[in-house]
Amino acid sequence: MATVKIFKIERAQTFRADELGTGYSLQPWGDNTSIYSGTDDGGCEYILPDGFEIAMSDYDTVEIYDSAGNHCVLSNNKWGKPIIVTRDFCTILKKVTK
Repeated sequence: MATVKIFKIERAQTFRADELGTGYSLQPWGDNTSIYSGTDDGGCEYILPDGFEIAMSDYDTVEIYDSAGNHCVLSNNKWGKPIIVTRDFCTILKKVTK
């Protein structure tokens, strides 16, 4: 079972209004700027479902890919849970329980 650390991001100030609010990322929140401000929760471990992998993109960022090598989007559902969005479906991620 593979796991991945995912950060819950709260964006308080952004350039575009549709960027405000909660999201999820494989990277922690960076430094605040005059345009962007926000925080992260320090990250939590989630189970990476079978058929997905974490790999470096062509832009030197860590991203999620499906078994066909297609880039997947990390987002949140209407209940605020992290999800992986593919071309065909969405998968809700489960937290690792200790």
